[in-house]
Amino acid sequence: MSKKIRPPKTRQIIDKIFVIFICTIICIIMLFPFYFMVTSSIKETSEYVNPIPTLFPHSFSTWGYVLIFKKIDIFGKFFLNSLYVSLLIPVLQTVVCLPAAYAFARLKFKGKNVLFFILISAMMIPGSLTIIQNFRTMSELHLINNLNSIVLISIFSPSCIFMMRQFFLSLPKELEEAGKIDGANAFQNFLFVIAPLSVPTITVNLILCFNGVWGDFFTPMIFLKQQQSMTLPLGLTVIMGALGTADPTVEMAALTITCIPVLIVFFVFRKKLISGISTTGLKM
Repeated sequence: MSKKIRPPKTRQIIDKIFVIFICTIICIIMLFPFYFMVTSSIKETSEYVNPIPTLFPHSFSTWGYVLIFKKIDIFGKFFLNSLYVSLLIPVLQTVVCLPAAYAFARLKFKGKNVLFFILISAMMIPGSLTIIQNFRTMSELHLINNLNSIVLISIFSPSCIFMMRQFFLSLPKELEEAGKIDGANAFQNFLFVIAPLSVPTITVNLILCFNGVWGDFFTPMIFLKQQQSMTLPLGLTVIMGALGTADPTVEMAALTITCIPVLIVFFVFRKKLISGISTTGLKM
């Protein structure tokens, strides 16, 4: 048996330094826009509009945040609207997609493969191609300028069903067979055996769906026209006029506040997000 040739210790150190250097560069590139947004929100307007940008504020100003909290009735309405759809859609999406994914993974019925092919095909269709029909449907239901229109068209997610189905396929069938021996039917197996084991996958879907809905601009732009029904991404486009100011630092302050819920969700659930993604990828 020939011994494995290990690279010299110096080579290992160089490789480690190189990897750290590359990761650091990537992090800087990804975080720089966020850093520039935060620092711009506390700059003086004259410094912000200066043709030569500055990395560090030469003088600090909290005028943008002060104005937002003075007009909290307007900004707060946008914030609550976004919070409403961003919390409701992930929950309803999970309730709808989880049983559907279980049916595709475990149950046997006619046309299952055809339906799953249609589901996968739906993932390939951009949402912008179906937006006209969705708008007509919501218009007939008298839900234009209503946040529930966004909720209704977002609770069904082919990608969510696909992700959960892949996780169910990775679970051993012996778990359900043991449940059947104890007298559990398919629904009881799903509710008391499979669903509790799906918590990591459910958590991933909730977080990703929350982030997607919170930052969605296109869908609210189509269905929400009145200022009182706008979500934050859409409301930010009219925030300057709504707050009665032309100061760009105010918009940067509004953007900074908008990012806070997403950052809170990430830092609170980051470990579950990483473990859930790794668990979901057991069988793809």
